[in-house]
Amino acid sequence: MIRKYGEKYLVPEASDTDWLQYGIRSKTLPLIVAPEDFVCKETGKRYFSWPEIMDLQSQNKLPEGWRLPTKEEFQGLVDEFSTDPGDGINPSSALIERLKLTPNGWIIPERLHNYADELELSDYATARGGASGFCGYWTSTVDREREEQYFLTGHRDKPKSFYRPNTLECYAHILSATRDGRLEVTTFPADHGLTVRLVHEIK
Repeated sequence: MIRKYGEKYLVPEASDTDWLQYGIRSKTLPLIVAPEDFVCKETGKRYFSWPEIMDLQSQNKLPEGWRLPTKEEFQGLVDEFSTDPGDGINPSSALIERLKLTPNGWIIPERLHNYADELELSDYATARGGASGFCGYWTSTVDREREEQYFLTGHRDKPKSFYRPNTLECYAHILSATRDGRLEVTTFPADHGLTVRLVHEIK
C-alpha cells in the first residue's frame, strides 16, 4: 500500500500482513523469515543505517518477537534457500525468489539524510532493479575483525596518520545478493542505508 507524504511524496506503508502466518519457515534453523521488508509504521521509512536499526531493536520498537538475524543465521538461510536452484536459475536468484527479497539497493550517507526528510526511494538509492539489482539486508553482527584491521593500517589523507574510528560500528555484516549470480554474507559500511528483513524464532 502507498500513502501520501504531505502533498508531494509517495511513501511505502507498512502492511498489516500476518508475518507469522505468511512468513517463510526454515527447515534447518528454528526461524521464520518475514515475507516482506520492515517498514516503520510511524514514518514509512525502509532504509536504515546499521546504528539506526540496532537502536530500534534495542528499544523494542520492531514488531513484537521479530529481530535482525545474525551473520551466522543469514549464512544458514543462504545455505538452505540457494541450494538446488533448478534449471536455468542461479543460486542467488533462487534465494531472492524463495525469500521474496527485493533489489532495493543502498543509500550513501550523504543522501541518507535527504531520504529521511523526503522518503523518496528512487532518487536516492543506488543499484536498484534490473537483472543485477542489489539485495542488501542488515544483520545484527558488527564486523570487529575488519574494524581492527582498519584501525591498525588505515589512513585518510596523510600516509603516516592512522585512522582512529569513533566507534566499533564502522562495518556490519549483510546478506548481499544480486539476480545476476553474486551471493554472499559480507561486510558493508554501517553508515549507509539498507533495507531490513526480520526473523522470528520458532519456540
